[in-house]
Amino acid sequence: YPASPEGTAVAIEPVPFTTNAARRSMVYDATLNITVPSIGAALRSVTELAESLGGHMQTMSEKHIKIRVPAGKFPAAIQKIEALGTVVTRSIEGTDVTDELVDLDIRLRNLEKMHERLLVLMDKGGKVEELVAVEKELQRVTEEIELIKGKTRKLKDMIALSSITVHLNSPLPQKKLEEVIPFSWIRNLGARVRLTESAAFSPDSSSRAWLKFSLPEGFVRVYERK
Repeated sequence: YPASPEGTAVAIEPVPFTTNAARRSMVYDATLNITVPSIGAALRSVTELAESLGGHMQTMSEKHIKIRVPAGKFPAAIQKIEALGTVVTRSIEGTDVTDELVDLDIRLRNLEKMHERLLVLMDKGGKVEELVAVEKELQRVTEEIELIKGKTRKLKDMIALSSITVHLNSPLPQKKLEEVIPFSWIRNLGARVRLTESAAFSPDSSSRAWLKFSLPEGFVRVYERK
């Protein structure tokens, strides 16, 4: 991709690509750096886009957002996100996990066969020491089966939902987002606590008259000895 002078955004033409890789199992991941007029508005737009495509927002911070979208809609999602501003950098990576899935499937089938043989041995009975050894091996095989199933589910989820990470910047001053507190009285708690200049607090203080605090109407005050 073309380099740009520091602090300068360079428009990058979209690179045509497809998620259809000859029936291979692919995991797609994109990272975009985009300059936009309003970071807040862009964050909302990316979130709404993910939901409209059948995906979801995974993580979000002040200037960054990561979404997951169905693999088939991955190219369209990238194009719509890039339309929000000027693309500074773009990175798109496809990882082929076909062989890993095949390997997991083979290991799973072998372990399931072993699991069945161990169950047969348990049913036949035998010496206590032998049964304990079989039970221990059965537990190990069962745990490994669940581990492989978990890895397989995770890979299939990554194949089905591609990841797009968007880093946002803006040359314009941004309005600071206000933290929303649902109860106004919580916001004003600090203003209701007044300490005298000579106040010295101790958990074992017998007198706390210097601490003045008024609860809203409808609330109760609970007293404890310590």
